[in-house]
Amino acid sequence: EHKIETLKDDIKELERLVELTERPAVKEVLNTANKNLKSDLQKLQKLHEAPKAEANASHSANKKYLVEIKEYAWDQSEKFIKIYLTLDSLGKTVAEENVQTDFTENSIKLIIKDIDNKDYFLTINNLLLPIIPEKSYQKVKPDMVIVYAKKRKEGSDWSHLTSTEKRVKDLKDLQMATDDNETDKEDPSAGIMNLMKKMYQTGDPEVKRMIAKAWTESQEKKDKMEI
Repeated sequence: EHKIETLKDDIKELERLVELTERPAVKEVLNTANKNLKSDLQKLQKLHEAPKAEANASHSANKKYLVEIKEYAWDQSEKFIKIYLTLDSLGKTVAEENVQTDFTENSIKLIIKDIDNKDYFLTINNLLLPIIPEKSYQKVKPDMVIVYAKKRKEGSDWSHLTSTEKRVKDLKDLQMATDDNETDKEDPSAGIMNLMKKMYQTGDPEVKRMIAKAWTESQEKKDKMEI
């Protein structure tokens, strides 16, 4: 189950990267990596769910659906990072005990249970700076849920919510600067190569594996087209 959750988190991060980058070649590599991860996830899920299929058959009528929360807003104060979640079906049907939040120093995971037979969840990994889990909490209001993540360093100014978003922005800025060089004007692919190298160098082992695999497949595809 831990591996499945890790893959889901990686897929979500890749999708976020795809949305942020504007470079076609980078999008292709990231989409290839995302496709590979989704394939791995499906295989793991089948292996994990197969033994449970028969046991769960009798409970299919009471099956709940997991719905990912993809839209939210955030801002900050001197002491807290605040995440705002609004759902059309929240209203007064959500009780405080049905909202559960799990904090670590660099992540926030929230689930809102039992809304029209659905459980809504939000996962934010790789926070830009550390938070204090034991001093973080959530508030349930009639029309929204607000998550308060306590900044470890009060007064710090978060330019982005996650380090992933900041890294992509920094890499895009670097790419723009690189594009101004004569070398890259003569060879545009050099700028893309530099960008991918930076992503590889700053990524964790799983990200490095995905980029390497996606890049290899992309090159193999290119070689076949040239033959």
